[in-house]
Order: sequence, then structure tokens, then C-alpha cells
Amino acid sequence: MNKKNNTNRFRIFKIQFIVILLLLLFNSKAAHAQESYEVFPTQQNISTDKVWNVKFSQDVDPFSINEKNIKIVDESGNSLKTSLTCSGSTVSIRPINNYDPGKTYTILVDNIKSTKGYALKLPGKMDFTIKSGAPTNQEVGVGSFSLIDTHTYKITDTLTVTATEDTSFDLTYNIGTFSNSPYQKELDLQVLGPNAKITSEDSIRRQLSANTNVKPGDKIQYQIVRTVQDSGIKYVKDLSKTTGDYSNFSDYKKYTSPSDKIESDNQDIINKAKEIFGTTTNPYYKAKKAYEFVNTYMNYDNNNGNKGALNALNTGKGVCEDYSELYVALLRASGVPARVATGFWVDTSKFNSSSTIDGSEDRHAWVEYYLPEYGWVPAEPTNIYYRNGKQTLDYSFFSNLSSSGHIISGYDSAGDNKDGNIIYSYLQGSGVHVDRQTVIEKLN
Repeated sequence: MNKKNNTNRFRIFKIQFIVILLLLLFNSKAAHAQESYEVFPTQQNISTDKVWNVKFSQDVDPFSINEKNIKIVDESGNSLKTSLTCSGSTVSIRPINNYDPGKTYTILVDNIKSTKGYALKLPGKMDFTIKSGAPTNQEVGVGSFSLIDTHTYKITDTLTVTATEDTSFDLTYNIGTFSNSPYQKELDLQVLGPNAKITSEDSIRRQLSANTNVKPGDKIQYQIVRTVQDSGIKYVKDLSKTTGDYSNFSDYKKYTSPSDKIESDNQDIINKAKEIFGTTTNPYYKAKKAYEFVNTYMNYDNNNGNKGALNALNTGKGVCEDYSELYVALLRASGVPARVATGFWVDTSKFNSSSTIDGSEDRHAWVEYYLPEYGWVPAEPTNIYYRNGKQTLDYSFFSNLSSSGHIISGYDSAGDNKDGNIIYSYLQGSGVHVDRQTVIEKLN
């Protein structure tokens, strides 16, 4: 009986890197740094933006997840900057910058604890080598554009929770999606506040999660701090020379299918797309014609905003989100991959007088369409230009961004995954109110 009880004090700890299954042991004592590792087979031909999903047999204590306990090092032993997200029994490791082709890296896992208090008995180690082949989505088109007006920005979202009664609740805030657009690079992400942690269900979309107990009169704050490098973009190659061959674009189906408020399968939108594009087959010229139509057809109207592509087509009214959703729906209906980028459109001249501005009123949505040789290309259909008192098409916002003012938060303009969504579920009581404020700071 004693032997059986002792055996139950151990737990099998499974780590899965793609198809590799690592078996380690938890014990009930605190973990200590180990000189030896359980070494697992090297993985070859890994993509330069590979996200590793480490799956455990038990739910992981998120407070044991940090860049000391799970890290990636290069051939010289230098630690890479990574983003770690924890969801239940899975930890995702995403590189902030892409790995170098042909180089070998090492994942080191140590001092991880389960929610039951068990810790690793032996750390794990695995090498992987990056392939020298096809570029990632963010690398497609490198050499076809130049980045201009590059600056680093820190975006801080502050959530203030005010209580009117004893309340226990789970708070979730959609931080947004990792940017893979060519004009923005993710540098850092932090969350601050009681019991705050970063979680992710798919290693791409990120959330702040926290369990909170408050009493009447309490006021607590959570902060989400993102640091990005953002640029304008100018294309130096003729985008109309695209072959339009999407056979090697793995996300083609995703970005040509209907989604929330992008009703590209609606017959009215399909018919309008056929009317606009006619016999045009080149996706670049389709994107240009869609830009011309949306920019001149739509009228900006706050009273008819955020209602989706079909409503925008039927009424000709809406806000930036509606402009963008109609644009994307028309392209998707004709087989051109497109998406809505969400975030901020900041007047960068504001930073001439202050390094910090209130970004709460600068939230915005615009369009990116995909060309096989050039990657994701931006278009700003909401730009309204008047000449001699008459609205006139301004092509300087088609396939071009003149400054670093377009800062991406995500690629979901609607639905549960939309960035900025605040979700809280009450466990006890129901007396809280949550306010959000956004501050954008120009660091350089």
C-alpha cells in the first residue's frame, strides 16, 4: 500500500513538439535547475516563423511560464526574444523575430509547475534546424517595397474595474493577433494587474485573462502594453505584374471565404463584384477597381456604422469598418484573398508636440489584399480627398502608406475574436463596470 501511495505522488509530464512526444516526470517538491537534460530528436526543415505548441498532460500553472523556464537559444547560447502564451495544458512559444534560415536553435524547458503543484523532475531539451526554402507570409515580397518613416510605438490599454458590490468574476480582454504584415514588427507584449496572464487558444490570437474578487468601492486596473515597430510602405515594383497564381498560398481558402460581417457569399455582393470587375482577372486590378468603387460609393455616417458589408452595399453608408468589410467582401467574392486590418490610424504630426497621445479616438480599420509574389498589400478606402470642393479619388492610399500611422492590433473586425472586446463572466455578484483608455507613446 505504501508503495502504491508513493507512486501516485508522480505524474507523467508530456511535451509535444509537432510529432515528438517527450515523457518526463513531475514530483511534489519544488523544481531545481538541472545539469542534465532529457534530449529529444532534432527537428529539421522548420519554417522561419514556427510557433511551437508545447502540450502537457496536466494544466500548467501560468505563473511558472516565463522566458527563464521556457526559452529558445541560438547556436551561441543567446536567448531569443519570444512571446509565451498559456492555455490550459498548452504553452505556445512564438519568436518575436523570424529565425535565420539554415541555423540551429534549441528549446529548453525547466522549472514548470502544474496547477496541482507538481514540478518537473528532469528538464527537456530539443534542437531544431531552420529550412532555407520558401519565405513566410511576412517575408513574401521582400525586395518589392521599401519601408519609410519607421518608428517604435508603445500602445498601453488600461482597463479600470470599478465595483459597486461584492463580486467575483473572470475577465477576458482580446489583445489581438500577431501582425504578419510587412510594415509592422512585434517587439514586446506585457500584461499587468492582479492575477493577469496572457492566454491563447491558437498561438496567434492573444488574450488577457484574470480572475478577480472585488468589494464595493474597489477600483483596480489592468494594463496591456504592446511595443511595435511600424512603418509606411512604398512599393518599388509593378504589382500589376502578378501572375495571380494562388496555388502555393496556404491561407487562400480562409481569406476567400465569408466571415462575420463579410458576406462574400451573398448574391447581391457577388453580383456587384461581377459588375465592378467585368472581365478583369488580374487580382491587382480587381483590388484597384474595388478601391475606386468603395471610396466613391460610400458616405461616412456614424449613425450607420459597424453593420457589415451587405448593409454598406445596400445603404452606401457606414464607418471605416464598413468601408473595409465591403471592400474585402467584393474581393473575396471574386477569388482574391483579402482581410480587414484593425488597430489605429494616428495623425503622426501629433507627436511633434508630445511623445504621448490619447489613442482612444484613433481606432480604425483598413484593408489588406494578397498578391502571390508580393504578400499582403495595404489599401485605405476610407481616405476622403476633396479637390476644388469635389470628392476625388486619391490613389496615394491604394497599395501605399505614406507614414507609420497605421498601427495593427489584429485582423478580426467582427465576432468574438475582435481585438478590444472585453468579456467578463460573473462567478458571484454582478456589480462591476469596466472602462478602457488607450495611450500611444512614440519611443523613437
